Amino acid sequence: MDDGNNLMVKFVSTFHMPLFMFLSGWVISSLPDIKKVFIKCASFLSPFLFVGLSFVIFYHKDVAGLFEGSAKNGYWYLFVLSLFYVFLWSFRLVTRFVKSKWAEIIWAVTIWAFLIMFQITLSERWSDVLSVCQARTLWPLFIAGFLFRKYKLTETLLSRNIVFSCCMIAYAVTVYFFTKGFSRLFLFSAFLSVPTFVYLFKKFESNSGVVSNALAKIGRHSLDIYIYHFFLVFALRLSGWHEYFIGTDNLLLECVIVAVLSVAIAYGCIGIGYLIRQSEFLENLIYGRYIANAIISFNKKSA
Repeated sequence: MDDGNNLMVKFVSTFHMPLFMFLSGWVISSLPDIKKVFIKCASFLSPFLFVGLSFVIFYHKDVAGLFEGSAKNGYWYLFVLSLFYVFLWSFRLVTRFVKSKWAEIIWAVTIWAFLIMFQITLSERWSDVLSVCQARTLWPLFIAGFLFRKYKLTETLLSRNIVFSCCMIAYAVTVYFFTKGFSRLFLFSAFLSVPTFVYLFKKFESNSGVVSNALAKIGRHSLDIYIYHFFLVFALRLSGWHEYFIGTDNLLLECVIVAVLSVAIAYGCIGIGYLIRQSEFLENLIYGRYIANAIISFNKKSA
């Protein structure tokens, strides 16, 4: 409800994108080849371009901000994820010569070091164009998700109650200091949030019910929710509601209403995605199928 840097915004920032990035890496089962990289980049950059541009035009925002701004009017995640797939492809070159998990870890750290160097050396304009700040901050979590999946660390480590307990306590401590202004603790807090929430997700996964089924449906349509939710959030004009709750000093009621609105917005986005997919032309255009099919056809002809 509030775009400002208040306590709730700071708390949510300690886990929402870190967890999303970790899971984005975790769902990748193998290193992509160059064809897969092009197809995945098309599936990310097409909604970035067509849906992001529609949002900018519809709400009379600055078109340049979509391409030159670091946050890209909120659509930076798709752009950064495309970069991460290119980085991940480079691991194929490394593992071709050195087949060791330590080589992968060293290369992951090397990429992170390059991102830090780019943020320091690049001009502010080019740093924003490439969303270097977001890439530098979240690359460790993305690659951690991939490596956890590859080496089966999720089951052996994140499913243990003692790990969950220690991480939850440490996470609470780092969140407290982060919300007090110790911004350098963000990465520690982010890494501690992952096992905390993954453990809870696995508990939900083992229980079939209305809540777990609803969460599973939302998870399967996370792309639609991400690219369309900006339209609904801006349409609701929630900042005025926040001012009301500030006046009444009722944070609990605000959180309850936000939770209900979040579910409604999520299902609204799923509905928009379903409607878009009824048009074969729009589905292929927005979700990058035209480019993906062209790459597949070219690959077959080359073979």
